[in-house]
Amino acid sequence: MKLLLSNNSLTRYSKSGDYATTTAIPLEGYLATTSQTLLAWLQAQLVEGESVGQVFIEPDGTYSDYETTVDAEGIESQVATSTRPKLSAAITAHAAQGSRSVVFSSEALPTELRDGLLAAWAAIESI
Repeated sequence: MKLLLSNNSLTRYSKSGDYATTTAIPLEGYLATTSQTLLAWLQAQLVEGESVGQVFIEPDGTYSDYETTVDAEGIESQVATSTRPKLSAAITAHAAQGSRSVVFSSEALPTELRDGLLAAWAAIESI
């Protein structure tokens, strides 16, 4: 699955066998809030004079949180406490002198925004 996010719409691209399908996803509730917050955050990451064009969001593996423990002998070990999907956003940035592509990982996002994006992704996957 791949999502195309713009200011007023979200389109899901998926492939089943030899066929690709697109589905328009309405931006409602927390999804609308998350998408606007994400677009604002992405805009803040670009250089002056650039604007966010298309944003493609797709899976990029998984990410684990680890907890470090120390045993009685002072040996450190790490235990994975949770695993979540990692998403990447490929942004087309437009400026007067042309366009360029920028890629951000969901791990670079502020925690609240990342959690909202992952929740939106899970909800869209189930549609």
